[in-house]
Amino acid sequence: MHTVSGSGPVITTYSGQVTPDDSGNVLIDARDVPTLQREGYSFSNGANNLTATSDPTVSDDANSNYGPGSLWLNTTYSRVWLCVDSTVGAAIWTLLSQNVT
Repeated sequence: MHTVSGSGPVITTYSGQVTPDDSGNVLIDARDVPTLQREGYSFSNGANNLTATSDPTVSDDANSNYGPGSLWLNTTYSRVWLCVDSTVGAAIWTLLSQNVT
C-alpha cells in the first residue's frame, strides 16, 4: 500500500471505494496504479512505467526521464517501486508493495 496524490470525487480502488482526504491523498493497492493514472491521478513529475515486466535497475534514471516520485509497476510479479534518487547510472528504487499469492 502507498499514498497517491490527487483530487476528485470518490474513487473505486481494488480494495473498495475511498474518498481522498483533505490533502487529496488515498492509500491504494499496487493493483490500483494503472486505473488511477488513467483517471488523471498523478504520481510524480517524472515518467512512470506501469507496464514493465521486470524490476527497475540503476540505469532507469534521469536520462530516461525518471525522477524522485516516479512509479514502476512490475506486472509480472505485481510489485510497485518508487524512485527515490534518479542520479544517472545510480538510480535508487524502493519496493513499495507486492502481491503475495
